[in-house]
Amino acid sequence: MLVTDHSGANARLAKLAEAKHWTLPAAPKAGPPPSGTAVINFDSKWTAEMIAGHERSVAMYRAQAQSGEDQDLRKYARETLPTIEHHLAELRRLQK
Repeated sequence: MLVTDHSGANARLAKLAEAKHWTLPAAPKAGPPPSGTAVINFDSKWTAEMIAGHERSVAMYRAQAQSGEDQDLRKYARETLPTIEHHLAELRRLQK
């Protein structure tokens, strides 16, 4: 769900940026896969990090949806915010 939703949102945002002639930052280069000792509490750490990231995203999208300068970007934020809020709710449910 996360990959599908985020990929779709990123594609819509890239299309908007292209139409507006906005420059997007380069995608970060993938590093080597983790190696060494497995982390015992990997799932709980991953979930906590995803929750923190989605909380930051919700705050940014809300601010953009309410008072962003560009009308099209405000619309994108309003349309995308419910999906991010749903992800956050699901991640919090997983954490319990």
